Amino acid sequence: MRLVLLALALTSAAAAQPGWRAIEADSPTFSVDVLTAVGDDPSFLAIDEQGNPVGEFKISTLSMSVLLAARVPVGDLLTVVGEVPFAYVSYDYPEVFDIDPTLRDADLDDIAFGNPYLGVEVQSGRDVTLGAGVRLPLSTTGDFAIAQGWQAGLATEVERFEAYLPDTFTASASVAVAPMLSDRVRVRARVEPALLVPTGDNTDSGVDLALGGSIGLDAALGRATLSGGFLTRRTLTDGRFGGLREVGVFEADATALLGATLDLGRVRPGLDVRVPLYDTTLQQDATIGLRVDVAFP
Repeated sequence: MRLVLLALALTSAAAAQPGWRAIEADSPTFSVDVLTAVGDDPSFLAIDEQGNPVGEFKISTLSMSVLLAARVPVGDLLTVVGEVPFAYVSYDYPEVFDIDPTLRDADLDDIAFGNPYLGVEVQSGRDVTLGAGVRLPLSTTGDFAIAQGWQAGLATEVERFEAYLPDTFTASASVAVAPMLSDRVRVRARVEPALLVPTGDNTDSGVDLALGGSIGLDAALGRATLSGGFLTRRTLTDGRFGGLREVGVFEADATALLGATLDLGRVRPGLDVRVPLYDTTLQQDATIGLRVDVAFP
């Protein structure tokens, strides 16, 4: 409920993700994304105080993210891009956990402020865009014994987990190409290397180089645009995150992306569905995203 109220309060200052979303506008654009993970309810075997199995249960989990950002053109070729992410997680334990007073009294929901992004994009040629930016390590974290809001970011956007994870500075660059195949169909491809630098209590961990990529098609059908493609994100080194490569906590081998956008003039609402094509650590089956972009004169 608290996240819903937060999203309603922020819709007047909407945002657009600088990572995988392509927005082409010659005026300032603001938007909001609300992402929800589907199927990330972990199973467990409950045991009573005598050590006897009680049964297998699922923890009902709500993982959501809200992303607020802005794109402001500066001249004909340069665009300044900014983003502020939030994440919310809530755990609802079955009544069997009433036998454990520590869980009975725990605070099992949390809202976390993520790592804000600031970057620039430069139009280089007709269909090529170059980008660069940083994420500042301002994400909040609470008690690891209870709910952690950033965990929702890992469930909803493992391809950009550094947007939510505490004690992580990120410097990234990107190359995006978007040639037209016909008067209605455009192909989009993007490569985005990122340097992930531990900060805070993790400065003794190694720096990582991650590489993300996407490829897909946009098809214009009247006022609607249908999109489809694939995302991937891998850690290439063995630092703080690459050391967990074998268990796949921060890896996204391949994610299918389907989306639709409706052009209503200066307002463009849309729907995205991301389906991981691999075994995810948090068991999420998909991410559903609702978004709206608003262009200002």
